Amino acid sequence: MSFPDGFLWGTATSAHQVEGGNVYNDSWLAEHLPGSHYAEPSGDACDHYHRYESDIALIAGLGLGAYRFSLEWSRIEPEDGEFSRAALDHYRRMLDACHEHGLTPFLTFHHFTSPRWIAAAGGWEERRTAERFARFCERAMRHLGDLVPYACTLNEPNLGGLLHGVLGIPAPRPGCAGSRRTPSSTISRATSSASRTTRACAWARTARPSPRQLPSALRWATCSSPERSGRPSGEPSR
Repeated sequence: MSFPDGFLWGTATSAHQVEGGNVYNDSWLAEHLPGSHYAEPSGDACDHYHRYESDIALIAGLGLGAYRFSLEWSRIEPEDGEFSRAALDHYRRMLDACHEHGLTPFLTFHHFTSPRWIAAAGGWEERRTAERFARFCERAMRHLGDLVPYACTLNEPNLGGLLHGVLGIPAPRPGCAGSRRTPSSTISRATSSASRTTRACAWARTARPSPRQLPSALRWATCSSPERSGRPSGEPSR
């Protein structure tokens, strides 16, 4: 089997699954509720938040060429409209580390978790969530956009319903992006708005082309290199 020139082999993580200490998001809350379906709290996880430099060096040492990681929305915007420059600087350092080790970074804006205040306001069943998500993407891209060659808006928003329907795993809690009650129009508007804002912010920040978009990663996502034009090869179906 052969692969085209520029094909990228990589690995991916979700912030909540590896960073540790994401106490401001809805998954951390759900992990600590009575009768939680989680086997155990995420706790410190792999402590990737503090070990990212050595972790990224390990990825490069394995011979991989790309790393897709996510921004933890609840770190960057722990309360509605309050953004943390320190958190944004952290993710900028992660992007820098990827480039320093010769890895192509893929930035995911939402990988399963949302801030607690989003959940309290109705989560992804609330129409305003799409606009709030686009605002978050815009703020993040204004700080990080010059280092982002690829961007993915939402990771597998269909996964919760899929696991529930196929494997019988308990249904996603109401209001999360994978809930069956989440209107598809909300996800579509969030994806569309976020894609437009990330492209616009990257163009405003730099003179180079805006990042290639993976509007939502519904399954495995593999893409062509940034130098190639046209649709990324293997772009997930929608």
